[in-house]
Amino acid sequence: MKHTIQMGLLASIVAITGCTVEDDKFTDEDVARAVECSNQNGRDICRNPLGLDTWGVATLSNGELTCRALYCVSPFSEVPEYPGLTVWDVENRLIPVYFLDQVDKRFNYALDQVELAVGRTMFERHGVINLNIDAPTDIDYSRLDSGGGIIFSQATAVCNDSVCSSSNVSTAPYSDSIPRYITTDYQKIWRASGHGFVWVNLDAAEYPGSDTMVKTASENSAIHELAHVLGMHSHFDGFSRSEAWSHNASRVLKTMYYRGNPPGVPYFAMYIR
Repeated sequence: MKHTIQMGLLASIVAITGCTVEDDKFTDEDVARAVECSNQNGRDICRNPLGLDTWGVATLSNGELTCRALYCVSPFSEVPEYPGLTVWDVENRLIPVYFLDQVDKRFNYALDQVELAVGRTMFERHGVINLNIDAPTDIDYSRLDSGGGIIFSQATAVCNDSVCSSSNVSTAPYSDSIPRYITTDYQKIWRASGHGFVWVNLDAAEYPGSDTMVKTASENSAIHELAHVLGMHSHFDGFSRSEAWSHNASRVLKTMYYRGNPPGVPYFAMYIR
């Protein structure tokens, strides 16, 4: 079904009725709204938006493109006035994926479940790698030939004096720094800013390098974090801290990566899956 109802009208209807959306009861309109607000770091039926601007212009620093917003166009380009669907362009290049030090069954489970939900191959799996992460902000990625992608890691979720997470997405292990993305043609994400890699961290250790876990991530948490990397940034019913993954979340991701919805398609013109 192709969605052709304007988002502003839908938001007005919900504001008037005051209705809430329950899991497994998303209508096509709910899915479209969840795609837009999650993908664009908005509110509407989403919650916990990231504390940063959604769009900006990248700057060149020390030979690297740096982005201070969630998405950045290349220098000397203009931020789109009406951004559309912003996702990895897997039609032209699969997303490189690496496993740090070991194969954890949750890594492949998350990848498999996402590809099963979407109904297409999304990832180029490079297998196990070894990196020295003693200095998390100064890791040598030169041996990884893709120049960017996703790194799954176990026992490296952020943990400090105030809180420990069972899982998180970041620019480095043991970090809560939010990844930013450099885009081409306005919508086609091709790499994370800085070193180009996004970390999916599962489980928090008592201290870096410890074998004692203080928080352990579930398989659904692994899918949840992977979905963040794929463009589902803000939480909504069925995609939250209390319910990491659900039928609602699966429908949103399936819609985002449906072949009929290329990167950049206006949200009101998407085919809803």
